[in-house]
Amino acid sequence: MSSRELYENLTKYYDKIYSKKDYWREYEFIEVVIPHHQISRNVLLDGACETGGHV
Repeated sequence: MSSRELYENLTKYYDKIYSKKDYWREYEFIEVVIPHHQISRNVLLDGACETGGHV
């Protein structure tokens, strides 16, 4: 099985596993952390966006 096939097969399970994840709470946390640490919003990168279901 190729890496691509593995990823495509696992995405349906990933979304089910994390279906109860509170993305809104994470967003609110980031909204507090960014200004507190004086991080520019122009340089923030979500390097682990999973399957993008929260976008």
